[in-house]
Amino acid sequence: MLDEEMTHFWGEDSLVRWPPDLIAKTDLPEDAKAFLTGVGLPREADWTARFAMTLDEMRRSVTDPRCVVIGYDTGFPFCLDPRKGGCVVIIETEETKRLVNSDVRRFGECLLLFQRYRLTVRAMDQEGEIQRLISETEGAMRASDPAAFGDPEHYWALVVEQMRAGSL
Repeated sequence: MLDEEMTHFWGEDSLVRWPPDLIAKTDLPEDAKAFLTGVGLPREADWTARFAMTLDEMRRSVTDPRCVVIGYDTGFPFCLDPRKGGCVVIIETEETKRLVNSDVRRFGECLLLFQRYRLTVRAMDQEGEIQRLISETEGAMRASDPAAFGDPEHYWALVVEQMRAGSL
């Protein structure tokens, strides 16, 4: 997915972009830095994930200080792990780090695909139609980042499971 597609979908003013001088101080991969400063992540969406935060410092995870916090989902931090090429993880406990995406760009793509699903499913009332939409969304997410579905306990695999159960 192109940067322009993501910017167009969310809207120029609806994306949180990190200041280049701030992001330069991290040991994140260059492509992660470029994405966070150039494209960014959605500022406001009607869901539990939040990326609008004070950007005066790059927060480090309390549980794993090597990880850079980029947002939160119901209080759990979304982090970039520079030791793993900048992959996105969600830290649920000191012992539990759940893979979200291989990198922040793929994370941005999956967020867009999830929001597109959420906006579309609201107008649907036929179960078969809803399940087709879920399958299409999952297929697009898998195509974007196969590693995100490499284990049924990974973040997006669990989200799709909740979508199929009617919880999302």
